[in-house]
Amino acid sequence: MHLLLLLLAWLLLCGRSAAAAATAAATAAAVAATFETPVVVHRSFDGQHAWFSSLVDPRDQRRNLVLSMSLGGDGTPCPPPNRTQNCSMSLLSSNGGKSWEPFQSWSRFSPNEVMPLGDGSTFLTLPYRLKVDYATNATAASDDGVAEIDTAGQYRYLSRQTTLWHVNTSGEVRWPYTLVHSGSVVRLTDGSHLTTLYGHGSGIYRKWSQHAAVYFVRSVDTGKSWHLISTVPWQPAMGLSADGPGEPSTARLLNGDLLTVFRSDSTAYYWATRSTSGAEAAFFALFYAENDISPRQARDKHWKS
Repeated sequence: MHLLLLLLAWLLLCGRSAAAAATAAATAAAVAATFETPVVVHRSFDGQHAWFSSLVDPRDQRRNLVLSMSLGGDGTPCPPPNRTQNCSMSLLSSNGGKSWEPFQSWSRFSPNEVMPLGDGSTFLTLPYRLKVDYATNATAASDDGVAEIDTAGQYRYLSRQTTLWHVNTSGEVRWPYTLVHSGSVVRLTDGSHLTTLYGHGSGIYRKWSQHAAVYFVRSVDTGKSWHLISTVPWQPAMGLSADGPGEPSTARLLNGDLLTVFRSDSTAYYWATRSTSGAEAAFFALFYAENDISPRQARDKHWKS
């Protein structure tokens, strides 16, 4: 009897020791997070919606940061009543994001996305809405430009250009009635650039003539022109009246994969798709071989959900 009690006591002690060790290990592995006081970047006019924000580090000598966003939409006006205002806004911070100043003359022209050109002080500006050529729906145009942050920390345009956005030549895909740019620009290992668009057909909200879709486009001439390489089409699982897929953004992960997150519907979870090939040559070969790559269709290929 005494031996049994001793055995039970020893098992109880071992269990408590193991639990204590597990708790200590979990405590040691816990991630400590601290949050700084939020910084007010921009107060919207008349409840105006501010969205599609992107943060870019141009890596210039002054260590500036550029924050860009779109204004209006979702039932809020752009421009607001009795104001003259562009529907995009960009701001500059030279102190690590502690304070922000709008670009000069931002109410007349300001991008909702900037793409650093590699030298640190100049970048390409990209707008929100693209103008589709409805005669063929094969091209779209945007009024872009090359801008700089000068030595005084001021932003100014160096040149303006009309950028063309092309679909594939096979005719399998055409640009929709409404087409906008959304998401960051990712520099690929071959020096080209990748970004995303999304759009939908004509009609009223959630009752469009064509379901929304996300479009991957690639530029090999530093943003002067872009070409469609793949789409993420609407899926039945998103719902017949879904306002997605849309609002995509892409980033490169530490392991080299490309991850794209996008909205399937404003009332549902976000979806994601990623390149898992590890080799962008194969990644592009797939894109050119198959024009419509969706997360559900590509689990056993280079992209998967």
